[in-house]
Amino acid sequence: MEKRMRRLLTRFMLIALVVLAVSSCLIHVSQVSAVVPGDGANSIGIGVKYTPTQTTFSIWSPDTSDVKLWVDGKVYNCTPIQVSGYTNVYGVTVPGDLHLKEYYYLIRGVKVRDPYGVMINNSNQNNVVINMALTEPDGGWAPRSPLVNREDAVIYEVHIRDFTIDPNSGVDPEKRGKYLGMVQTGTSYNGIKTGIDHLKELGVTHVQILPFYDFATPMYNWGYDPVNYNIPEEQYSISQDPVQRIKELKTMINEFHKNGIRVIMDVVYNHTYSNDMFSNITPQYYDGLNLSGCGNSIDTSKPMVSRFIQDSLNFWVSEYKIDGFRFDLLGIFHYAEVDKWGQSVNGNNPDANILMYGEPWNGYAYDPNEHLKVRMGKVPCMTAGRIGVFNGKFREAIKGDNDGTGRGYMFNTIPAWIDAIKAGVRGSILYTKSTNPLPDNWDSMFAYDPEQSINYISAHDNYCLWDKIVHCGVSGSYAKRIDKFGMAIILTSQGIPFIHAGDEMLRTKVYNGDWTYAHNSYNAPDNYNMIRWQWKLNNSDVYEYYKGLIALRKAHPAFRMTTWDQINAYCTTTTLPGGQVIINDINGAAVGDSWSRIIVVYNSGNNYTYTLPAGQWYVAVEKENANVGGRPVTGSIVCEGTAVTIVYQTNGGGTAPAAPTSVTATAASSSSINISWNASSGATSYTVYRSSSSSGTFSSVGTTSGTSYTDNGLSANTTYYYKVTASNSYGTSGYSATVSATTQSDGGSGGLKVRVKRNFVANWPNFYCYYWSSNGSPSSNTWPGQLMTAEDNNWYVFTIPGASSSNVIFNSGSGSQTVDLSRSGEGWFVPTGTSGGKITGTWYSSNPDSGGSAPSAPTGVSANATSSSSITISWNAVSGATSYTVYRSSSSNGTYSSVGTTSSTSFTNTGLSANTTYYYKVTAANSYGTSGYSSTVSATTQSGGGGGGVTTTIRVQYDVGFGNSIYIRGNVSPLSWTQGVAATWTTGNVWVYTTTDIPAGQTFEFKPLINDAIWSTGSNFTGVGGQTITITPNF
Repeated sequence: MEKRMRRLLTRFMLIALVVLAVSSCLIHVSQVSAVVPGDGANSIGIGVKYTPTQTTFSIWSPDTSDVKLWVDGKVYNCTPIQVSGYTNVYGVTVPGDLHLKEYYYLIRGVKVRDPYGVMINNSNQNNVVINMALTEPDGGWAPRSPLVNREDAVIYEVHIRDFTIDPNSGVDPEKRGKYLGMVQTGTSYNGIKTGIDHLKELGVTHVQILPFYDFATPMYNWGYDPVNYNIPEEQYSISQDPVQRIKELKTMINEFHKNGIRVIMDVVYNHTYSNDMFSNITPQYYDGLNLSGCGNSIDTSKPMVSRFIQDSLNFWVSEYKIDGFRFDLLGIFHYAEVDKWGQSVNGNNPDANILMYGEPWNGYAYDPNEHLKVRMGKVPCMTAGRIGVFNGKFREAIKGDNDGTGRGYMFNTIPAWIDAIKAGVRGSILYTKSTNPLPDNWDSMFAYDPEQSINYISAHDNYCLWDKIVHCGVSGSYAKRIDKFGMAIILTSQGIPFIHAGDEMLRTKVYNGDWTYAHNSYNAPDNYNMIRWQWKLNNSDVYEYYKGLIALRKAHPAFRMTTWDQINAYCTTTTLPGGQVIINDINGAAVGDSWSRIIVVYNSGNNYTYTLPAGQWYVAVEKENANVGGRPVTGSIVCEGTAVTIVYQTNGGGTAPAAPTSVTATAASSSSINISWNASSGATSYTVYRSSSSSGTFSSVGTTSGTSYTDNGLSANTTYYYKVTASNSYGTSGYSATVSATTQSDGGSGGLKVRVKRNFVANWPNFYCYYWSSNGSPSSNTWPGQLMTAEDNNWYVFTIPGASSSNVIFNSGSGSQTVDLSRSGEGWFVPTGTSGGKITGTWYSSNPDSGGSAPSAPTGVSANATSSSSITISWNAVSGATSYTVYRSSSSNGTYSSVGTTSSTSFTNTGLSANTTYYYKVTAANSYGTSGYSSTVSATTQSGGGGGGVTTTIRVQYDVGFGNSIYIRGNVSPLSWTQGVAATWTTGNVWVYTTTDIPAGQTFEFKPLINDAIWSTGSNFTGVGGQTITITPNF
């Protein structure tokens, strides 16, 4: 309701401003362009394609062929054109250099804007053609800052104007509230860092910036009223020249990258500011349901509408180097389509680790297609697309309600579900690992991968964290303690932490005692919204606490586990009776942490004395101090209330060695450098790291137990930089000093060049080449061998020095590898499958990408029911195909979602409902690409089990409270006493479980449980197969 109110008010304000502007004869011009970008965006087939000699224009028009183009005063007829992946496209090519020329389309004679446009003249709503080559940042694009895993991210949400508009920001006056102000370095206030230097000091990895595409209303506004999706907002640029405006935004993003920070774009594809954005093109863009509460909502069930959003996302990544997307009201969209967007964006940028996540709800509206939309319970189905969601259930368990005085765990109030905090600190991973949808759309345990849980307490909506605490009647030092406790839970939980700008310095949106805008400041004046840098001085203890926890998180992978399996195996989490104390016992050694065992105690109650396991322990965090520094403790520790306590062990109580000293690097040949150092006391191994520049990213090249290492396979006459760390069973030192050496000139020995394709092994974090028995070169010596270099089109290359033939193993450096390979002469290796847990594939003597093609679609596809819960799909082999993907839908013309990939010519789809018809399509793929869909086939599952097709229904009438679910256990299949099956919530607090697998007339016993953990009291309930049983249990 808040978003609906603020956006409707925004609309009324804009109308008033327009009337005022017209009556005053004021003209506000802001030009921008429309182009389909070139490099990296070849999957975008329509829009404007500019060249200096001609420009091609195209638009989707499904309802009429009456399409014309107006450009620079002339009108051209548009004719149907064929574009792969698109339908009903009309276009025309116009000769000449049209850079900066205005244009628009006429559909049935009505002027419409180009949805794909990249610039607009805001005074007349004409699009503008832009030569995007003129908009690149000075000096070219810097590489993205490294992000090995998405779980390494620490997100900071910020509004461009809020961040620098305060005169105390230190930002130059003309840059305040602008793109360029965000990245001005060297700013300070009374000795403390401000602006981007503050972010670097805090340690965040990503900024999530509120909308900066072209939106409707003037400042002040958050920007959730989109007008043109691919155009930068002019109010944030200093220059209103169209080329410079684009360039300023690109410069901001580029400077963030140079400073080690990635950029996430807040996008609002779920609705448009007004219907005229799309309706005069075709009403098919909209679903007619107003699921946003803002007047309309976008219909992603239409393939070309979904494709538009996918294209827009790819455009921003390709043209602006965006690193991620935060989706407003993601719950309006079909989850299968969102998954496709993720697969497209990440498939086009496989090494970028793009973040994609959003709000898994709509604008508080009834949706008749809710079962198809993004909800927490649908997150497992979007695993392939790497889609995550804001974890609202965890947020409310921690703080209580958003704008009221309801209190959660950080206020010493136990959530309704006693294990809510336990689930959240474990990354909200699924109870059972599966990519199937959950029966409960709001299940607190929803993540197949921890990267899918965005953990947060506050955001731009609702009260910021400090205002929530004060609104609940708490003040003074204890209010600060609550603030630290809440954020400590977020920053020590598995998943991805999220911080609202200013929370680290107790930001408030209350100005001079006025709470009017505190819970919803979307259009409030700057005095309510700006970041006041005096807060950082006033609340330095809070800032240091946040900063310390971020540093701890970044230093220890035990807080950033990357899979369901790791968390399930290595985190033992216990909620003590009463619910006040939760203990998370983490096996750090299992994930390579220097802290071999970590115990995190979350205490929402009185002081609690925890009996430590045997051995020497060290305190990392306690009370309100995130930088205890390793105070030793044995026996027990007092864990204070309203605080997080962290202790750790390093395999028996020893200490990690000091960093190596007296490090030297000397060139040994044109392809090798010797690195040596003094022994570190207590060290058992040393790891050597290499970079191509002194300030670049250093990557491990080898580990040895000695005090020297030879780095082989280098390029001649090239300078390399090295650091060394020392390790033992207790941990790893910091880096040594950096040294460098330059390889000798090449004597003409050459070498054997081998490459491996990153397709089948796209999840490998690195690529190494281990070689032996080489003709002309020594062996790699140390596993995993030499780090390979990335090339275009997902190839990785390494030259085995001086060799013409060799045995080779390509590997990830972390457990995955190919079978033993051999090669004589330059070769390209394409992985295609596995054998005995190792990767197999095919060698090519020339680049297979240069002349190959994707396979054709499978033929001879059939589907046959094999049981009441499974269907087998089979097809003919396709020449050149190395894998096949099977897609399923509940109707022949519905949305098809991937259910599995195989290298064989058949696939069995399990876990289906009895007596139900399913529809299937299949694609074939190889290293060159993927085919189109096969023809559609269908099959109907058999009647359930021995039930003879009869339906047995169990109805449980009980109010379990928000966030909880009912499960059923029993003594006859498919029920069991060891694990429950989930019931589905219906209106009136009734939970329903239905099965056709219980034989008619068979008597059985069962009991309901809350969250499959809390049994109902009393005797077992009795049911009969084929009947409906309604019960009202007690717990």
